[in-house]
Amino acid sequence: MIRNIVFDVGSVLVRVRPEEALTDLGFARDRAEATVRAALGNPVWRELDRGVMKKEDVFAAMKAGLPPAVQEDIGFFFEKAVWNFVKPFPYARTWLSSLRERGYRIFLLSNYPAWLWTVNEQNAFDFLDCIDGKVVSGFEKVIKPDPAIYRLLLSRYSLTASECVFLDDVAENIAGARSEGFSGIVFASYEQASAELEGLLQP
Repeated sequence: MIRNIVFDVGSVLVRVRPEEALTDLGFARDRAEATVRAALGNPVWRELDRGVMKKEDVFAAMKAGLPPAVQEDIGFFFEKAVWNFVKPFPYARTWLSSLRERGYRIFLLSNYPAWLWTVNEQNAFDFLDCIDGKVVSGFEKVIKPDPAIYRLLLSRYSLTASECVFLDDVAENIAGARSEGFSGIVFASYEQASAELEGLLQP
């Protein structure tokens, strides 16, 4: 029986909008897209999620070898645009709140840089009062799909994996959760995921 519902955050509960965050601040669309490719498209971005390297060292590695103008745009992105980097989906708070009212415990399990989480929780996460706990990679120094992050969630909140279902938009992360005994739903849309979830919650 499912008693605990675990949600990823990015692209599940919040819309990730890096290009729009830059165009909102005056960047032309092509310049915004180029900046985002150089930043988020760089493999070193995952080190921000992992939280082991200092973010300044990650930024330096990200900028290495790029033209000065692009380096400056990346710096602007991380200094200014991250305040509007994500927006909560309209359904997010209502969904979590309604599930909690039905007696389910709600948890977050997210790959997210610690410093960016601190920024975004002030202006984008309007659902935090609907959760019972969270594990955020940047604070824990481990990222999905490492088995350790799923085990950390279970141990921290005294959960039983067979009583948990995890929703994430990345299939690899769902596979990791399933290998630890969770049920899993690969999130493609609210309509699809909520329907699959209800199917698992039916007695």
